[in-house]
Amino acid sequence: MSLLDIPDVFIGSTDDGHTFVILNRRIRDADRLLTEAGFLPREHPGRRLYLLPPGIAQDVHERAGVAMYGLLAHTHDLVDLSPGPPAGVPASRPVGQTCASSSVTARLP
Repeated sequence: MSLLDIPDVFIGSTDDGHTFVILNRRIRDADRLLTEAGFLPREHPGRRLYLLPPGIAQDVHERAGVAMYGLLAHTHDLVDLSPGPPAGVPASRPVGQTCASSSVTARLP
């Protein structure tokens, strides 16, 4: 029994406008789904990290949505770290993320 419940997929955005996806386990077709949506694969210690460069907000949102829709066919164990609450949900404390060459950091303001 594990004491930690680590989701299969994290998705979020960085302060500089990149969208990231972190895979904590191998997911069939994930590499193809993400690269076809424009994500660039990177190796992170023990995990695959995918970065979608900044662009026009609507285009980035659509590309990330297509990729997540494809991943949801393989797992529902997904956490969205994107800033801002869904429509109709009151805002709480926002979370910021920073991607560096050796780490991905989430921080509360």
